[in-house]
Amino acid sequence: ADNVEDRALSVLIVQARGLCSERQRVAIADCHPYAIVRIAEKEFKTEVIRGIDDPVWTSPPFLFSSIPRIVDGMLLHVSVWTDSRSGPLCLGRVDLELSDLPLD
Repeated sequence: ADNVEDRALSVLIVQARGLCSERQRVAIADCHPYAIVRIAEKEFKTEVIRGIDDPVWTSPPFLFSSIPRIVDGMLLHVSVWTDSRSGPLCLGRVDLELSDLPLD
C-alpha cells in the first residue's frame, strides 16, 4: 500500500555556479544571492549565501518538515534571486522531478 503520510525533505544547494553574467555583475554592484525552493504550495527562502564575487556557493540545509505525498511528475522548483534597485532579480532556476531524487 502507498504511504500516504506527509514526509520530510531536506534540501541543500551545493556549489551553484554561473549565477551572474559579467553584465549583470556590473549592473548589480552589491549582489547577495538567496534561493527559494518550492514544492506544491510549500515554499522556503534561504538566508543570503555569500557575495556574488565568489562564483561557487553552497546553501545552508533547509528542511521541508512536511510535504505532500509524492506523486508522479511533482516538481521541486529551485530559483536563485538577488535584490536589486528595481526589485528581486532572478539569477537562475531549475526544476527537478521528485521521482528522480533519492527519497528514503
